[in-house]
Amino acid sequence: MGRGWRVPSAPFSRNVNIPFDFGIPAQAGTHLRRVRMRDTFQPTVYLLASHRQGTLYVGVTSDLLRRLHQHREGLIDGFTKDYGVHRLVWFEQHGTMEHAITREKRIKKWNRAWKIALIEAANPDWRDLAVDWGFDPLSSHRIVRG
Repeated sequence: MGRGWRVPSAPFSRNVNIPFDFGIPAQAGTHLRRVRMRDTFQPTVYLLASHRQGTLYVGVTSDLLRRLHQHREGLIDGFTKDYGVHRLVWFEQHGTMEHAITREKRIKKWNRAWKIALIEAANPDWRDLAVDWGFDPLSSHRIVRG
């Protein structure tokens, strides 16, 4: 996985707590005060949410800022547009796209509780991390599909 991170290769058993002893490289955006995200190719796995404890979406991209803009403006037809899933609540950068895609596929297989635990370990307030890059804050009301 590079940089010495120990990431489980398969989903966890139901009877085992999620081992958060492995590093979460991005720490859900807290590194932004020290490191500027690259303007170009940077493989990233991300989690979007409709609101706290709401609908979740796992994605992978080589350009997180561009992809966030597409999601927030509704430029991508599909799940995130249909269900109002636009808040960036967690992300993790990788050295290669292959590693990022592998990680995304693993997280997609996790159950909901594990995904929520991953978010809350790094972003307990479910803050919209896109605001740190200058995106406008989204309304705080829950989005209900009509």
